[in-house]
Amino acid sequence: MRAWLGVRPIPNLLQRFIGSQNALMAAVFATRLMPFVSFDVISYAAGLSPLRAWRFAVATLLGVLPASFLLAHFGDELASNDLRRAGLTVLALGTITLLPLAWKAAPARLRSALRRWLHLG
Repeated sequence: MRAWLGVRPIPNLLQRFIGSQNALMAAVFATRLMPFVSFDVISYAAGLSPLRAWRFAVATLLGVLPASFLLAHFGDELASNDLRRAGLTVLALGTITLLPLAWKAAPARLRSALRRWLHLG
């Protein structure tokens, strides 16, 4: 690979990712599910990419819906004045949020055993 005017060429894998409408749409969808990722940054990046507007809109809508329903449910539980139900909801939301981190922190042997047990391959 040669550099042209001091710019490194983009690796082939990244070129294929940026050129794939499905991959870009999946990336937008996945980042919309993550509450700690800035929507602005993702929107600007998607605007600079060749992702079609309708695909961006669909991925954003589908990615935002689960969090919207969870937050609406959480608000309803808090408004119910039943602290036990509200506490269980907070615990469930925290658990759901921390599951990916726990999976990454688990030793490889444990992850492998869980995959076999759940028949995930």
